[in-house]
Amino acid sequence: MLPVMTMKRQLMRLRENLVWRLRWLYTGVFTGWIYKKNVYSHRTAIARFFLRPGMSGIEIGGGNNPLKLPGSINVKYVDKHPVEKLLKLMKDNNYFTRRDLAKVDIVDEAETLSSIAPGSQDFVIANHVLEHCRDPLLAVANMLRVLRDAGILFISVPDKRYTFDAPRPITTLEHLKADRAGGAGVSSKKHFEEWAELVESVSGKENIEKRATSLIDQDFSIHYHVWTSWEMMELFSHVHETSGYSFDIEHLSFNHIEVLFVFRKRLEDK
Repeated sequence: MLPVMTMKRQLMRLRENLVWRLRWLYTGVFTGWIYKKNVYSHRTAIARFFLRPGMSGIEIGGGNNPLKLPGSINVKYVDKHPVEKLLKLMKDNNYFTRRDLAKVDIVDEAETLSSIAPGSQDFVIANHVLEHCRDPLLAVANMLRVLRDAGILFISVPDKRYTFDAPRPITTLEHLKADRAGGAGVSSKKHFEEWAELVESVSGKENIEKRATSLIDQDFSIHYHVWTSWEMMELFSHVHETSGYSFDIEHLSFNHIEVLFVFRKRLEDK
């Protein structure tokens, strides 16, 4: 027979899992298409205020929901894999989409954007990208690097409390700084194991490790990190203070499951 305290912990964990699954079910099913329409409509409305005709820039990880922009704005799509490989990865891991994926014009890593010249873009769009980055501090710094003076960084990040990441522990700034110092690969396997256990509901240590290894071998893009709005602000403040690229906050809003930020790169940055 299990000790009383062990039983209490298991019951508490079952209760927490039930609560977040019911919240996710309500958000994803009962609010349905209206909920999703509002998320994308809000993004579009804010983007059209800051992204003007004649601008040219990039969207990272557009996937099956690229930002809707007027044809007078020139946008190229960046992803770490060509469309064919993205579709195969989704199919192999039972992540299906009813929409076509955005074309991939530039194959590159969001963390480095190594093929894009400094100061070459009027804007960078990154919706639900940062949580997929092993090193989000480096990613934001390089997004700022490729912007022209007064360029716009349009970025949205899911608040973990309202997504399937709800049961996962928050990623602290200290964790990100440690990864920055020692290399994000140090904690990479732990994130995959956490994903397998708490998002995909794989049980048993051996099965969790097996699933994590499979995802790593495929180079499958999980949510490495999860935040609430406060931790997001800490992350961006740290980049502002340490990267050499400062910026002003042009817009901040809570958009259902996500927080939407619009930053403008300061003129004095080099």
